[in-house]
Amino acid sequence: MQFFHDLVILFTRCPQIGKCKSRLIPSLGAKGALKVHKQLVSHILKVLNPVQEERPFTG
Repeated sequence: MQFFHDLVILFTRCPQIGKCKSRLIPSLGAKGALKVHKQLVSHILKVLNPVQEERPFTG
């Protein structure tokens, strides 16, 4: 059995207005909360990208 020591799984919600970052909706509105969600996911993917380049998936 092969073990994955450097595995990252990112779970996130589908970016739909009113469906993500719902606790931020009262202060930012549904569109603002959606924008924050997209920015956070984008940031995480940018941070993880160098890791992917260093250790690409070899399936």
